[in-house]
Amino acid sequence: MKSPPLQPLRIPAGWMIEYNDLREVDASPQSIGDWLREDLLQLKQRKTNILIDAGWYGDADTGEFAVYVEDHNSSGGRLHEFRSPDRLSVVAEIERLLAQDWSAPNIGLVLANGEGKLTGDDWFEIERKLGFPLPSDMKTLYLSSNGGEPSPNVWVDPLKKWEPIEIRDFFPFLYKADQNNDAHFTADGIAVMGWKRNTLPQGFLPFAIDWGGNYLCVNLNDGTIFYVTRDTWDESLSPQDNFKKGARKIAGSFSDFMKNINECAE
Repeated sequence: MKSPPLQPLRIPAGWMIEYNDLREVDASPQSIGDWLREDLLQLKQRKTNILIDAGWYGDADTGEFAVYVEDHNSSGGRLHEFRSPDRLSVVAEIERLLAQDWSAPNIGLVLANGEGKLTGDDWFEIERKLGFPLPSDMKTLYLSSNGGEPSPNVWVDPLKKWEPIEIRDFFPFLYKADQNNDAHFTADGIAVMGWKRNTLPQGFLPFAIDWGGNYLCVNLNDGTIFYVTRDTWDESLSPQDNFKKGARKIAGSFSDFMKNINECAE
């Protein structure tokens, strides 16, 4: 039997093919085992030691492709998981992941007193709950600590347009032991409640808080970072007008924001 052709993939510079047997073939009783199996594709990014694995799991009727992103650095852990029975959807997801920046943001920043370590299943649940994929650079930071007290802890605007922001804490995801894992104290819980109550713009995920109780949010629609004041809410205004008044963009990405946390409060 003639081998099906390899699946075309757009692979950016900096990625190595560890092995590749991902082919232009869809699930059928004939293809399972011969061309669809667990170890189909593995790609490695040289500078970050990030691995992308893809394979087929299950039979022709109920099985699906799975794509995993693994961090093989000292912090370790699964950063992302995607599942679909549709080959073209999987190809699109692999190419999306290959185009992302997986560099660790601001390696000089340390988070102390964080919560329980996040697993691959945790990340899958968080993204399912939010309905958005999280920025890869944010996931990389949270592998080192699930929230906590930052050091250094002052964000300084490189353009000198805004006052410095002294950050109190980075919110954890899923877990907050001293509050019995109450969703009111986790990034994902605060976001979902804010979207439901219309006190946060849809897609704005609070990941940190300053000493005035104001939020630092990533806009999950495009990855930009906003400072959202909470003490200026005006009940006489619509939520949209309050958002315009109280939310200001301060960075183009999570990594851009992190690299400007470079001072310690006295």
